[in-house]
Amino acid sequence: MLSCFEDSGAARGTVNYNMVFLKGHYSVSDATMESTKPEKHRNHKGMSWPTAAIFIVGDMMGGGMIALPIAVVNAGQRLVAFCLCLTQFGIATVLTLLAANNLSNLLAAVGFPINFCYVVLLIAAVLWPFVMLKSPMDFWQAAVGAAVSSTVAAMLIVAGAIHDAPVCRQIGWLSQLVNVMITVHVLPTVVIVFSPLAQQVEEWTNVPQRHFSARRFAIRSLILFGIVFTAESIPHFGVFLDLVGGSTITLMTMLLPSVFYLFLSASHNKRKDLINTMQISPDSPDNQLAGFVELYKVVEISSAISIGMQ
Repeated sequence: MLSCFEDSGAARGTVNYNMVFLKGHYSVSDATMESTKPEKHRNHKGMSWPTAAIFIVGDMMGGGMIALPIAVVNAGQRLVAFCLCLTQFGIATVLTLLAANNLSNLLAAVGFPINFCYVVLLIAAVLWPFVMLKSPMDFWQAAVGAAVSSTVAAMLIVAGAIHDAPVCRQIGWLSQLVNVMITVHVLPTVVIVFSPLAQQVEEWTNVPQRHFSARRFAIRSLILFGIVFTAESIPHFGVFLDLVGGSTITLMTMLLPSVFYLFLSASHNKRKDLINTMQISPDSPDNQLAGFVELYKVVEISSAISIGMQ
């Protein structure tokens, strides 16, 4: 049973409606429900906001200090992979520029000149479906085509050199045919160079490797777009050769191998010292890692020997 009655508030000049629900001999009104609501708990003796902020900062910094060693190790492991990816990216850009340059010269020679920038886009459109292939085992034909075209180009170059030996003069169609063979060689090479770069980026981004997916399509399309954008922005492959040769290749061929050798030598010397001082047994696992002190000792001894030899 539901009843509604009116309560006139003369002092306030308002009318209040009170709803009473009757069920048997029980009645519940709005006033009763309001009075039975539990009050919100407030801890007036707790910590303040500044204190809580200090605790959060301390906790986060402590976790960072604990995770710092493994973070440094992972960063060192990924440094080489990053240098390799950057090198592959630069090589793919250089090869794209070379193929576009050869194709542009060929089209100009046959009387159909096209702007170099449009030729780069054309090259990217031709390569786009092939860069979606998973691994080199799926495009072994590209390697065969690159090898065959390189062989044909070398044979044509030798034939042209023999023809030019008595009198130095160029054969137009032979020169253009050599450019075509070089371009045919470069295009599959771009796909071959692109594959390890794409696979490494997919590993970093946790892209499924077993089957083709939208994520693989998006990642590889973005990488190809980056190559095309770089080629369009700096259409001179000599700049990329200098940049890649002076940065990542120098790191991987000269600096990093020396650092790795010093680290391995210092780790070996540290293990020998621990065995001689009987801190570990000779049969213990070879998992001692050198620190900065051991590395400094090896570098100092090597520097002293090199200075003494001079």
